[in-house]
Amino acid sequence: MTFHTHSDTEVILQAYQFWGKESFKRFNGMYALAILDKKKAQVILARDHAGIKPLYYSLHGDSIYFASELRAFKQFDFGKLMRTGRLTSLAFGHIPEPVTILEGVQPLEKGT
Repeated sequence: MTFHTHSDTEVILQAYQFWGKESFKRFNGMYALAILDKKKAQVILARDHAGIKPLYYSLHGDSIYFASELRAFKQFDFGKLMRTGRLTSLAFGHIPEPVTILEGVQPLEKGT
């Protein structure tokens, strides 16, 4: 592989081009990312094995919305607060996955 920059983004893209989805198994460290694969006409979402970096998504019709922070979904109608999420937060002091406080928004599973 030949690199043209000093960016970790370039390493990720080159690894994906070489190994495909298997490249994510080779990464060490924390990450949450999205790759638009135009050749396969698909969006790839990936998250580190430990789940340190969050990545959330929501499916609506033919669209997928994704972000690394829940507050990004608040601007959409589907980003309404869920009662169960708030109760879980009060009971445990945090919200364990796969629960979120927003209706229709799920965390991407760790290591995917």
